[in-house]
Amino acid sequence: NAQIKGIVTNGAYSTDLVYSLYNGAAFAERFRMAATGVFTSTGVSMANGASNATAISVSTSTPTIIASVTITTKGKPVFDLGLGDMNPDVGGNWQYYRIYRDGTAIGKLYFGQTASGSYNLPFSVCVIDTPSAGTYTYELRAWQGVGTITYGEIGDVQAPTIIAIEVM
Repeated sequence: NAQIKGIVTNGAYSTDLVYSLYNGAAFAERFRMAATGVFTSTGVSMANGASNATAISVSTSTPTIIASVTITTKGKPVFDLGLGDMNPDVGGNWQYYRIYRDGTAIGKLYFGQTASGSYNLPFSVCVIDTPSAGTYTYELRAWQGVGTITYGEIGDVQAPTIIAIEVM
């Protein structure tokens, strides 16, 4: 397997990748991918968050927050992605998943089910939201269809995550 260690541009070596977008009059938006893998931009609002570092077991018909993130936007569409790993206590258990903005359900309703207990199943849900400019909290919620399901059973390294990115 090959890895890019750095790039030479105009004779100068760099471990960062920098992209500038030309809008017809000037270079307006600027994006940087640092050598550490961190993506930054002067033209995008971006935030992400993960659930608690402890396991969350859901066995209720009330939508339960398993991950949340707060983002301040400029009024452009927001791409929300919630993902994680579910582990039912017995086979045949299933739960619903949905993304919420400030306590209101948005996007589609999804569900996940496994055939046996203690069988980890990855899941993901996404939505493109169109709020006005402001500060919003997005939540990934799960609730019972049948049985108990645990999320993040070994702590934060496996915890559900939600990401919100304003698309400019």
